[in-house]
Amino acid sequence: MMTACEKYLDLLEFLSKKKVFGRLSVYPAIGVDGLVALFAERVIGLNWEPYDIEGILNHLSPILPSDLISKLRTRLEKNLTYIARIDASRLDLISQELEPYRNISPKSLILKGLFENIFLREWDIDLERFYNVPLSHAEIIAKDWIREIINWLNIGDNIINFDRNLIPFLTEQDVLREKDLGIQDLGADFDTTYTVNNVPIVLLPQFVRVFERM
Repeated sequence: MMTACEKYLDLLEFLSKKKVFGRLSVYPAIGVDGLVALFAERVIGLNWEPYDIEGILNHLSPILPSDLISKLRTRLEKNLTYIARIDASRLDLISQELEPYRNISPKSLILKGLFENIFLREWDIDLERFYNVPLSHAEIIAKDWIREIINWLNIGDNIINFDRNLIPFLTEQDVLREKDLGIQDLGADFDTTYTVNNVPIVLLPQFVRVFERM
């Protein structure tokens, strides 16, 4: 698991060197993936569940090299703004929360775990819980969400996509241009999810595709 985490960190470092994170990174459905804060200048994380720095570190420290734990704490304190109790499928809520940051450019939108954790689930207000939705319904929601979020981005902003399920909806957008980063995609079998007692904690992908808003 340590090797998978190190490979994911190498991938994030590569993106940082390519300067695709920009001045600000918006990360819907961030969960406990504070690892991005090690490399991005500033991260706005949106999530339904609230996690503080200690919670993030407690979840990630078992798979981190020891020398990175204190560094991650410092970077989280400096670089991460965590906004909880946000249903990331609701673009009206996202737009409202992110309005103060819209004119910051260049910036990036990080898509990771969004399809599985957001579009395949819907919030039931009456029962106050999430429930699963059919795949076909999730795909419709995801396609509409991608189209609308692109309108929120400025020309020159990037979409950093780790989510294989969203690739078809990104490649069909006329206002997006994919950047050739020279990364070989070895397939989904090489992506790893760190789990504890069969509960997924964080996805550690080995691939990424980056699209620029034109």
